[in-house]
Amino acid sequence: MRLRARLALSVIAAALPLAAATVWARHDLTRRRVAQVLREFAVTRMESGGRARCEADPAAFPPPPPPPARDPDTPPLPPPLPELGAVPPQPRRPVATDDIETAFWAYDASFSSANPAAPPVPVELVAAVQDGADVAVRRIEAAGRERPGGFEALVRMAWTTGPCAFVLVRRTGRGFEGGPLELLLPGLLVGAGVLIAVLLASGPVVRRIRRLEADVRRSAAAHYDASVSVEGGDEVADLARAFDEAAAEVRAHVAAVERREGALREFVADTTHDVMTPLTVLAGHLDALRPVIETADDEARKALRDALAEVDYTTSLVANLTTAAKLVAGSRALVRHRLDLCALVERVVARHRPLANARDVELNHATPRGSVDVAGDVTLLEQAVGNIVQNAVRYNRRGGHVAVVLRTDAGRFEIRVEDDGPGLALDDIEHLTERGFRGSAARTRSESGRGLGLDITAEVCERLGFDLDFQPMEQGGLAVVITGVVA
Repeated sequence: MRLRARLALSVIAAALPLAAATVWARHDLTRRRVAQVLREFAVTRMESGGRARCEADPAAFPPPPPPPARDPDTPPLPPPLPELGAVPPQPRRPVATDDIETAFWAYDASFSSANPAAPPVPVELVAAVQDGADVAVRRIEAAGRERPGGFEALVRMAWTTGPCAFVLVRRTGRGFEGGPLELLLPGLLVGAGVLIAVLLASGPVVRRIRRLEADVRRSAAAHYDASVSVEGGDEVADLARAFDEAAAEVRAHVAAVERREGALREFVADTTHDVMTPLTVLAGHLDALRPVIETADDEARKALRDALAEVDYTTSLVANLTTAAKLVAGSRALVRHRLDLCALVERVVARHRPLANARDVELNHATPRGSVDVAGDVTLLEQAVGNIVQNAVRYNRRGGHVAVVLRTDAGRFEIRVEDDGPGLALDDIEHLTERGFRGSAARTRSESGRGLGLDITAEVCERLGFDLDFQPMEQGGLAVVITGVVA
């Protein structure tokens, strides 16, 4: 939920009890004021001669109000004579005006009045004065235009006996009724005013928070090299300063990590160079001994094959470690340039031919005439293809075949490495690119290897935007296919 909406709901939740308390307080104050006014009216009227008139003739008390004053110099007009056969006009019921009207009646201690026109005393007012109240008041709800609302109060007199021990005062009129809307309106106004004030006051804060959010996103996109703007001295500014301090620590930590990673990559690169040179020389010497050993016994030939396999494994391990270090360095370590896949395939096949010869595996390749150019990192891609070829040779049977075929079609290339070895179960194929996994056939042939090659191959293809697929062969063996877009 957004900040303004949350503030609005919080204000509404806080304003509802406030509005209810305001309505109740206004209602209570109105009742108290009306009770005081009506009691003073009754006491004043009764103490200024009303008691004497009530006790002298209770049946006629109170007397009807006098007629409105008339100018003595103006004679009254006689009523018009009715026309022959006309229906005489009927007296109309008095229509209530907007003026406040007050009426009162006297009652004895049993709440009975000798005046037959006096209304019965409401039960709730009787119960209130019987509980000891000097005055009890209640609201009269309006019922149309002819019956406006107002208040009526039962007032206890100072004397407790006689026909005027209690007085019922009724005051009505549209200026005095005080309906529910009039009572509710102050509470609504208070709540609306507080809500508007909070929304207006939160506007600048919300805008500053949004600017801070934009600055934070921009700084994160720039690897926290850009600082956020700090305005003012309030909590929002403290938050911006705290982010700048945290960003500075992140930058320092990232710089330290990059320095360590750079040193590690340099160490791996230097070590790889120092190790690969003697390994290449050693592989060449061992391959040169192969014609000589052919005339020797089986044990000597097996020792030469094992030595070539170990040299090949060590060379592959060092190269994969170098490639893994480069992949860990991320996209900044990738160097994309135009490279020729035909030349890359020929180099990979030439590098693994000694291993194939030592294992009596025939290794062949086919490439199109000319060049097949793609955009990528030549070191990573060559290592990826080399891992596939090495696995196809290493886990093949003696006398087996491995073919590396490069094709192009409709602007795409395909590097396909097929072997006729023991193959893999379908369940194993799904896990080939998981680091540390080695298929059942591989486990039966060699206990060495950590399952690092195909994991690196899959990651290289993903980084370069190429597709990697494993396809079981009908006649046995496995086909590994790399496809992508030609540059």
